[in-house]
Amino acid sequence: MKGEGRSSAPQRENAPEALRLFVSLDPPEAARQAVMEAVQAARPLLPPGWNWSAAAKLHLTLRFIGETGASLLPEFRRILEEVAAAHPPLTLTLGGWGAFPHFARPRVLWLGVADDPPGTLVALARELARRLPGDDAKPFQPHLTLARTQEPPLLSPEIPDALPPVQTSWSAGEIRLLRSTLTPRGSVYTPLHRARLGGVA
Repeated sequence: MKGEGRSSAPQRENAPEALRLFVSLDPPEAARQAVMEAVQAARPLLPPGWNWSAAAKLHLTLRFIGETGASLLPEFRRILEEVAAAHPPLTLTLGGWGAFPHFARPRVLWLGVADDPPGTLVALARELARRLPGDDAKPFQPHLTLARTQEPPLLSPEIPDALPPVQTSWSAGEIRLLRSTLTPRGSVYTPLHRARLGGVA
């Protein structure tokens, strides 16, 4: 049937002053510090050339919307409120290190994130993908990006197991809509809206 399975997301608008947007869950300060301690211990184990994320920029992307016109912001805020109200707060636990595309020659280093109740993150991301525009080319993989490099190094097979674990959990009670502004010194994130999970005020 024509149109069957098509996303109900509003169409993304390109405009001269387009906003680069994404939806995220953000770790609290204690979790950020735990990640930074692990990063400091890991850096001597890795070759140089990595661009490491600052503590304040750590986030779990639920939906990358991309560039769109500011006229859609009221609609995006409404969608965030509706999606957040329909999903409960959850507990997130940081897991082991991972790499894109793989550890043999990585371009991105990250920490995995597990959820409780299990499946909550996937359900939340799936609903946001259904309601919001964005890139659906890659499957959702919950993670915190730690570092990127333009020249992927060859890593020794023993390095992944030597990277220090991060054992910390936190209660996540809200999702955020953020604007990402690209600058010569990296991306600057500006919060545009917060929506409480479970509809809690």
